[in-house]
Amino acid sequence: MIQILSLYPYLQKVVRGKTDEDGQFYSEHITYQVMGDGLQCQSYIQQEGLACKQMMMLASDATKFVDTANTEVLEITAHNKLQVSMYEDDTLLHSMTEHEMELDDSQMQLYRMLAQSKLQKSDIAIICDAQDASANQLEYLSQMCKEHVDILVGVLPVEKVVHQDVYYNVLVFDFDELAHIYEIDALDQDKIQALTTELHKYARIIVLAMKNNRIIVSVENQMYYGSCAVKDESNQSYLGAIASGIAICYENEGDITRFIQECLARNVASSLSSGIFAGSKDTVEQIKSKIVCGKLEKR
Repeated sequence: MIQILSLYPYLQKVVRGKTDEDGQFYSEHITYQVMGDGLQCQSYIQQEGLACKQMMMLASDATKFVDTANTEVLEITAHNKLQVSMYEDDTLLHSMTEHEMELDDSQMQLYRMLAQSKLQKSDIAIICDAQDASANQLEYLSQMCKEHVDILVGVLPVEKVVHQDVYYNVLVFDFDELAHIYEIDALDQDKIQALTTELHKYARIIVLAMKNNRIIVSVENQMYYGSCAVKDESNQSYLGAIASGIAICYENEGDITRFIQECLARNVASSLSSGIFAGSKDTVEQIKSKIVCGKLEKR
């Protein structure tokens, strides 16, 4: 099972039901899947006219919601039957410690609560979409995730990583961002090697995502150069899937050159990489449909 933790959710309406003999669809159960950022979440909830007071937990920037007197329960359903029912009486907050209740960031309270009381033991946790989270928030979240997962993957800004006391299995970085910060060129292999050596303080495996589907993978200072074309606009979906495949491959097999096959064969992240959900078996087919070619070679 894969869990993906994204720090700014919105809701996607999920309708389950059945079709009668005449082809008429009847909805039996409507839930809401956490997907993106708080402002979109706020707008969507207002349009739907739901009971939303409790949704203030979801994003610090979404501070006002409509129809707070309504007692209807808003149920957030994750991808693999992972459900969190949120009530106006703060039922779910009972699992949080007194220290956590004193923290101002209600959004992070939700994620801590989810990870502590609702999420099951998983193979991989991918932490992404963290541009606006502080290094301290990410460190707290990452340390907590390590208690629940075997492999911790970060798709994070480098300036947030270097201020954390966390050791990841895999860290994925945007090469252009690193090139700007550290003034390096894509052709300067010596400087890239030196940079990845420094970054290995924070992760066992470093993945640098470059333009034109190029990637550089460093496994304990052994450099690999490769490519992988995808049929998807979501860069994080691709990066998370590749990083997960590399992690599983390296931890279990020790053969990094098989990472593409591992990405295709294993249950890795689906294309809906923003949100909190557990990956189901059908995500394998989703990944197969998106990775159209790839190779990796040692240099």
